[in-house]
Amino acid sequence: MSLIWVFAMAATSVAQLPGHIGVGNTYTYTEKDGVDENNFFACGTASDGRAFLHAHNGSLFIKGNNYTRKIKFPDHTRAIHIEAVFEESPNLFVAFGDIAYYVIQNDTLLRACRYTEVPYERFKAGNNLIAHSRTKLYVFEKDSFVCKSTVPDPGTGVVRFYTDEKDSLWKVIHSGNELDFYKINASWNAEFQFTLNPNELAGFKGNISINKPVLLNLTGTGRWNNPNSAVPWYYDPAVASRFVISQPGFQYSVLSDQKRGDEGKVHVFYPDKLMSFNFCDSFTHSIYFGSFSRPFRSFTDVKKFPRIFNNAASSAIHAIVQDKKGRIWAGNYEGILSIIDKDKITERRNDGPLFLPGSLATEDHIYMNNENYTYGLVQYDLNGNKRGITPDLPGLYLLLTRDKQNFYYGATGNKGVWKTDLSLLEKGVPVWNKIDSNKGNKLSAAITMTEDRSGRIWMGNASRGLAVYYPDRDVATTWLTAKGEIAFGCWSSLTDHKGTVWLGTAHHGLMYYNDYSTPLVNPEQVLNIEHPLLKEGTRIMQLARLGHWLVIGTEKDMLLMDLEEWYKTKKVLIRYLNPLEANFTAPPEQNTILVDKRDSSVWFATSDMLYQWDLKQWLSLPVYKVAPHVIWHKKEGDSVLKENQLIKIKPVDNTLAFTVWFQSRDNMPRYMSVALVKKGDSLKFSPPSLQTKYDYPNLASGNYELAIQICQSDGTVSTHHYPVTIKKFWWQYWWVWLAGFTALFMPFALWLNSRRKAQLARAEIEMIKAEQQKKLSNMQVVSLSNQFRPHFILNALNTIGAELDNKPQAESVLSRLGESIDIIFKHAQQQEITHSFADEWKLVSNVIDIHRLMYLKKLETRLPPQETIDGFGFVQIPLGLIQIPVENALLHGLSNREAGPWRLEIDMEETAGTIKLSITDNGVGRAKAATLSNYRKHGTGTKNLDGILNIVNDGKADKITIQYEDDIFSEGAATYGTRAIIVIPKNFRY
Repeated sequence: MSLIWVFAMAATSVAQLPGHIGVGNTYTYTEKDGVDENNFFACGTASDGRAFLHAHNGSLFIKGNNYTRKIKFPDHTRAIHIEAVFEESPNLFVAFGDIAYYVIQNDTLLRACRYTEVPYERFKAGNNLIAHSRTKLYVFEKDSFVCKSTVPDPGTGVVRFYTDEKDSLWKVIHSGNELDFYKINASWNAEFQFTLNPNELAGFKGNISINKPVLLNLTGTGRWNNPNSAVPWYYDPAVASRFVISQPGFQYSVLSDQKRGDEGKVHVFYPDKLMSFNFCDSFTHSIYFGSFSRPFRSFTDVKKFPRIFNNAASSAIHAIVQDKKGRIWAGNYEGILSIIDKDKITERRNDGPLFLPGSLATEDHIYMNNENYTYGLVQYDLNGNKRGITPDLPGLYLLLTRDKQNFYYGATGNKGVWKTDLSLLEKGVPVWNKIDSNKGNKLSAAITMTEDRSGRIWMGNASRGLAVYYPDRDVATTWLTAKGEIAFGCWSSLTDHKGTVWLGTAHHGLMYYNDYSTPLVNPEQVLNIEHPLLKEGTRIMQLARLGHWLVIGTEKDMLLMDLEEWYKTKKVLIRYLNPLEANFTAPPEQNTILVDKRDSSVWFATSDMLYQWDLKQWLSLPVYKVAPHVIWHKKEGDSVLKENQLIKIKPVDNTLAFTVWFQSRDNMPRYMSVALVKKGDSLKFSPPSLQTKYDYPNLASGNYELAIQICQSDGTVSTHHYPVTIKKFWWQYWWVWLAGFTALFMPFALWLNSRRKAQLARAEIEMIKAEQQKKLSNMQVVSLSNQFRPHFILNALNTIGAELDNKPQAESVLSRLGESIDIIFKHAQQQEITHSFADEWKLVSNVIDIHRLMYLKKLETRLPPQETIDGFGFVQIPLGLIQIPVENALLHGLSNREAGPWRLEIDMEETAGTIKLSITDNGVGRAKAATLSNYRKHGTGTKNLDGILNIVNDGKADKITIQYEDDIFSEGAATYGTRAIIVIPKNFRY
């Protein structure tokens, strides 16, 4: 079993380790990472960053940036333990097991070889892989171990090999009370050097402990275990369950309860005494660990503090602040205040205040907001004594002006922002100037404030909007989102060293203002920062500044924006704490962030944790830009897509499925976005994510552009292009469709006529059913004719057909139209009343695309994800059931709307027995549409659909239903919009 050893300072035992001390942040590899076994050794890394993780008595896992490979061993050599994996050359590795060693190349097992003689230890000395028994020394050459030297049997003595700092190889024989030291020469022979008596060594406890300078840098198969001396500890690099110290005097402490199921979390971490693991990655300051359950990786530049309240939790932290002594004060919404001071914590439980965001510190006091009406604004002295400053009035944010003269208090309850002289506040006798609605501040409460370079006070509210207070005039101006005066509200704000005001908005990403040309603020000069990680809809919860870095806490990430580069070139460089390093289990809390005055680390809180990010150390790490390796998955096998090189896909294989792979020394994933568009259309990337597998099924013929956007670790964004062509079927040429469409309905009509005659010839008992079938079929013809409007299609074909080759829009219309007609024709041939949900959804998608291409250029849609649609492929429904309400929304509702936005939303909800679809548009509404000419001309689809449902629902307990909700939106006295609600039983059959 994999073991985790506990190391502590000489003066500290495990029992004395305080529970609040920061923990090295960890990421545990689980099934979602492809790691599906238990009880692991961490046994090596490759020069390109890949990690080797061995499941006890199981497989060897190779973990890369964004992929996992699993190697199973042959039964006759199956490894119980893989203690180490060493890199012989690039992509060639040797894994050492109990009874065999394994040669691995390109993540594939080449051969399994039993040892000639099972070695005691295996390790790497310089460029050589070495194994040794009691009498023989083996060196790995090419693909096997070769015996290089033989020495006499040491009898009862213990043989160990070590390497020094110059990679020289030493052999130590411990026999009785003597240690005999031999140095291995170039001919692999052992030359005796000297003898030591361990009993003469201070602090000897049964393991080898050397206190002579000549041996201080030895490391190898033994563990130097003398915590009472200044001698550094070392251990066998081939044994992943032990530690090796990379630098004397550094220490990393790990605590494990050794119970089955333990995730192997690092519980204790001394930031100033770092101890490395055998393959501690100096490129990322991370350490791989095995455990009794899953392997995990610890990142030493990010600490979390999981037990600062009641020695058990760190949840609901709404306030963090640092006093002049450097102590961190953290208060949570449950009324607990903890003061963190290096290796100890002072906890004040049930202190009264229910802490809220927006704390600050002065020279002699700490000020905190709270929701307990007994205190209001709370003033603490440095000894923790408190008094309430504004009883009966809680607050949400505090601001101290740059000159340390004025103090602003963001009160709740529509009481505005209160201002007082700091000197009076420090004495506990503030005189408040209330900046409320009487002075132009119409925000219900200010949840963030900042002072700009001109002394203007910016106040924000996430749901209400923005206000600016002008101290020289004692007035404020407010812009409210509800009145359309501004489009955004603010969670956070900050003014940087050059006077730019940064606003973290509720749904519009990061914005800024730096126009000082006029004394009055113009909100139209508040501009957006454009970046994939700050897209529209992103919440900015936290803002801080360290040097030329703007620290940005979004609802899921910690980002860094390079202000120096932005001021110099206006180029937006965004670095981010990798999701592997962060591994947040809750979103960042609002305005709970500070830069430590002692070491410039960044403290911040999420809803369930307090973190300390050693930002300076983290920024010193090397960065690695990755290039995507795109694997195209085809029926005949995988192939690699080459950037800017055209690939052609047969029309019968019109699904583009691919995986993006890359590998870098930091062995961490990257945020990526992907876009696939018709050539000539603008790229619209998906939101950045860690997704690596993509599938674009049933692509229409045409020329496409596949683009992959990667947020690199150096802050840049790289875009990679792959042109794709889907070849056409013969019937996709416009003249074929013109002729085919004209002839389509003649055989269809003949088929209906023959069906009618056959039905009349049936027995009396079948006459009612035949009449229903005939009636439904006729109504389907009318409905389908109405839906796809032959005269409309012919007009479109006549208009754009002749210019098809240079009109990509016309080609798109024809392609989608042709696909829809193909579905209808196949449906008619099958002589069925219903068809699949997937085919119906394709009709819906095509009619949306046609309307967007031809009429509604700025149509905005929100549709269910494709995986949801794919999950209902087994459901059978009448043709046109969803398509007709969607086309009605487009044709009658949205097309008649005179001004944008034009929005169509389709939501899908699954219950135990039904599928519920809601089709919502913000069009003119059914009442107004009924008065317009296009409705009078084409408005029969709904009537026909109702007739079809009356027939197919007849006698059924579980019926398909359609209900309409009118005038669901309002603007002033006007009402508009329609919602169609369709309920489909999953077991519907006709």
